[in-house]
Amino acid sequence: MEMLYCALLLLLWTGVFCKSSCPNGTFSPGPSESCRQCSVCDRTLVYKQKCTKTTDAICECARGYSCGQNCEACECPLGQQRTITGCQKCPEKTFNDRPTGECKPWKKCPGDKIREPGTKERDVVCWSESEIPTTKPSTSLAVFSTKASEEGKQLILITTAFVITAFLFATCMVLAYLFFRSWIQKKPPKPSHGQLAQEVDDCTYRYPEEEEGGSCEAPSSLKGGLLE
Repeated sequence: MEMLYCALLLLLWTGVFCKSSCPNGTFSPGPSESCRQCSVCDRTLVYKQKCTKTTDAICECARGYSCGQNCEACECPLGQQRTITGCQKCPEKTFNDRPTGECKPWKKCPGDKIREPGTKERDVVCWSESEIPTTKPSTSLAVFSTKASEEGKQLILITTAFVITAFLFATCMVLAYLFFRSWIQKKPPKPSHGQLAQEVDDCTYRYPEEEEGGSCEAPSSLKGGLLE
């Protein structure tokens, strides 16, 4: 009986000694269990409950963060990264497709052959050599529209030039016709051969006037016409 009592006292003393012998930063969850290292809450984790001799520390995420599995690490929504002050959106031309980690720059496609543009949540997707399309529908449509517009402008210019040319030609023809008609009307009529012969005969029988040097002398114009 005395031996049993001594054994119980020994066990009780051992448990108290083990409890009190755990150094700072450790704890013992039970009388017969060894000391364990206390959890440390740092970076984005803050202490919800500090470590004691019998209980471990309890951590929680700082304001602006969300707890991951078992709150071992604080997470941010996709497209954001963890900072000291909380979750922040990725800068321009960067992305983060994981709840942890930092934002990374977009991939650069050779020759800017981009299949899908990048966002804050995912990276740029490039075309592979076997998948590169020969022509894109949007590009073809734009080229067709541009060509149609240019052809329409050329047709308008050609039509305008033709109309102006035709108008100028018609104007020139009308002016030429009016000038020629005016010139014909102003030209004196040429006397006929019979009229010249009659005037010569009349002068032949007018002797007194001929001797006096009168008006029977045929004008030079009439003589030239008669000679002709």
